[in-house]
Amino acid sequence: RRIQRQQTLAAALDWSYDLLAPREQQVFRRLAAFAGDFSLAAAEGVCAGDGIGPAELLDVLGSLVAKSLVLGTHPSNQGTPAGGGAVEMRYRLLETVRLYATDKLAAAGEAAPVRTRHRDWYLGWLQATPLERLVFDAQTLAAIARETDNLRAAAELSLAQNRHDLLARQATRMLGHWFMNSTFREAQQWLARVEQAPAALAIEDQAACATLWGFLGVMSLDLRDAKQAAEQGIALARGLPGHDAAVWRTLAHIVRGFMLGSAGSALQADAAIAPQARRHGELALAAARDAALPEVWPAFVQC
Repeated sequence: RRIQRQQTLAAALDWSYDLLAPREQQVFRRLAAFAGDFSLAAAEGVCAGDGIGPAELLDVLGSLVAKSLVLGTHPSNQGTPAGGGAVEMRYRLLETVRLYATDKLAAAGEAAPVRTRHRDWYLGWLQATPLERLVFDAQTLAAIARETDNLRAAAELSLAQNRHDLLARQATRMLGHWFMNSTFREAQQWLARVEQAPAALAIEDQAACATLWGFLGVMSLDLRDAKQAAEQGIALARGLPGHDAAVWRTLAHIVRGFMLGSAGSALQADAAIAPQARRHGELALAAARDAALPEVWPAFVQC
């Protein structure tokens, strides 16, 4: 009976797919790259091309929604997207429909390029968002939480392609997500894979990874690793130019200052350790102000 239901569903999907216009078929099968729901902007970035312009995607998606192959998600209570602006409608495919679209995508020979475009779009989305907003901004973190399934799919592709550099950039720019949601084990797994090819990383990416390790060490109460990682992050970020490098220096000094303060309190050795903790706090404040970071950063450091 189950096989009969599956055959009936497959026949119904075949019938619906055959009735689509060529452009609708093209967009429909490319939507298989998305895991979970997605925005119009993401669909434009992933599904456009080969004669389909980004401006056409809204009409094509609307047609697919009208034909019940794509679901439109009401945008209420979604918060503001990471890039700012109005809240967008979200879209998704039912899992059975997505699996059918996946088969069509593979049959068309488009699976590899479309999945790469999907990964590159989400990584580009993270990289286009100011780093400080990815750490503390509540609306940005809510937007990242909505994209968790797609970000995991992007990371899986980077792993499959041995693109440890891209995985490192994605993992580190999700620092605020890991910290606010206490999902440190997944981040640790990603970084452990990144460490298998350290030569693939630029110095700034190495500094970012070390700093993230420091935060993860604090979250997992692995304080020895947190201390070593923070020190490494400080050493790697020292002297690096640019805004993002200043943010990573700020974060590394925050972790190191926190570790010193915690050790001083636990060991009742404030007289010896407290000045060092204060010094790292001062360095974090200086880096935050040099980078013109929002007021929440100095306030967080002072806490």
